[in-house]
Amino acid sequence: MKKLKAADKLTTWKKRLKTTSEVQANFEKWLFEQVSRVLFGDKSGELLKLDKSGFDLSLVQMVDYTKAMCAIWDADMMILNCKGNTCKLIVYNKN
Repeated sequence: MKKLKAADKLTTWKKRLKTTSEVQANFEKWLFEQVSRVLFGDKSGELLKLDKSGFDLSLVQMVDYTKAMCAIWDADMMILNCKGNTCKLIVYNKN
């Protein structure tokens, strides 16, 4: 399978956003803002705290969407702790 360039990955994701629900699209945009330096900059990883009250999504949905975005963006993630209404995880560059 041919590896996509970073710009191609971004374009593919932006096109896909048009077909997702508004709530999911807002979460994915927020996620992109949080991890953009990992994807395109010099950062090796980003610690995220997903909060159930931050979006109209369950923690399971947010983690699932994060996994899906990592696959599109050729990144990876590791869940550190899920407790109550929050989940802490790291999104990091595979390379």
